Amino acid sequence: MKIIAAAAALALLSIIVARAEETLSFKTLDGRTITNATVSKIEPSGLQLMTDDGIERVPFTMLSPELQTRFGYDPEKAKVHERQSLQAHAAYMQRTNMEAIQLDRQKTATLMHDAAIKNAEAALKSVKVRAVVVPSSFEKDSFTANITPVESAAGFAEGKRYFVVIEGQLPPEVAGGDLLQMELYLIGNTGGSARWNKFTRDQNRAVQYLAGLVPNATR
Repeated sequence: MKIIAAAAALALLSIIVARAEETLSFKTLDGRTITNATVSKIEPSGLQLMTDDGIERVPFTMLSPELQTRFGYDPEKAKVHERQSLQAHAAYMQRTNMEAIQLDRQKTATLMHDAAIKNAEAALKSVKVRAVVVPSSFEKDSFTANITPVESAAGFAEGKRYFVVIEGQLPPEVAGGDLLQMELYLIGNTGGSARWNKFTRDQNRAVQYLAGLVPNATR
């Protein structure tokens, strides 16, 4: 029985393949004439043809009853196939649209990021202070110091002493009380009632603060 069933399936497959390689010339029910078209695929809802103009799909509803019978047209199967095809196409379009939206968002985010960085770099001079720095106390990620600006564009008077917090660490060999001259960038202030001005020595870090890409430098 298995041998007979396998032989029948092979015979049916041979018929389908043979039909899918047929060359047709016919007129559709809407009046179009198709000549020398090779059947490249038989679908439940129609034929896919290779013509001189390229690939063309002709639904069974546009074929004569003779061709419908010849290629095994089943209206119920055709409806199911059309519905599944429409659903698949809708899902594809939705996925494509979502990918396009995501790409647009990424492009917009990149443009905004680049613009923020550019504006921050332009504003860098307005927060820059060159000062004599006298470190006092040290914490894990910052240290306090008295600074005396020698060149300032951030509203700090030259020659006047200010008590500030500076982000980052000094080299281990630098001791409290040593005199250093540094370029500092104002990035905010500390929390609490004192609200000391807070600086960083890292220019790139200052750009990140000015661009709003890191939290406000308060604690």
